[in-house]
Amino acid sequence: MFHQDAFREILLNAIVHKDYSACNPIQISVYEDKIYIWNDGEMPEGLDSTDKLFMKHSSKPYNPKLANVFFMSGMIEAWGRGFDKIKEACARYDGPLPEYNISKSGVMVLCKACDRYLELLSGGKENSNSVSETKNETSFETKGL
Repeated sequence: MFHQDAFREILLNAIVHKDYSACNPIQISVYEDKIYIWNDGEMPEGLDSTDKLFMKHSSKPYNPKLANVFFMSGMIEAWGRGFDKIKEACARYDGPLPEYNISKSGVMVLCKACDRYLELLSGGKENSNSVSETKNETSFETKGL
């Protein structure tokens, strides 16, 4: 559906940039043709659109110590490369870039399925818009990190 490398980077970004004082979990809603990820907190000033996020920008992790743990474990190769890696993974599988809805209360990420997956899901039929809205919602508790 959505390439696992891109999804992994999106989740790492959500964990490292989460405001844990809010006590709300990162929320993930999984559908057949898309995934939504909600994360509390504010983005750094000036990063207020999907376009700006995918342009070169400085990295300001909300939790630098947590980011360093992921860096030392090898899960993050360098700070500030998450969006580059997401873009590379999407391009590798001809998938659309995730869309970010940024507000003062948090960030909603929409990850849409690639055309190849939608075609397989629809059984090869031309109209892939007939995908049902079956939903499986999951919230990941990240307070203990």
